[in-house]
Amino acid sequence: MSSSGTPLTPAVAEMHRALRRALDPHGILNPGKVVPRTTS
Repeated sequence: MSSSGTPLTPAVAEMHRALRRALDPHGILNPGKVVPRTTS
């Protein structure tokens, strides 16, 4: 879900995960914040 409460589309959720992997490969920034995996 986005901060506005609307669910993220699978494409947007994957984009968030890709950016996070690129910018924070060790997962040390905001470790409690997780974009849930989508099942497709």
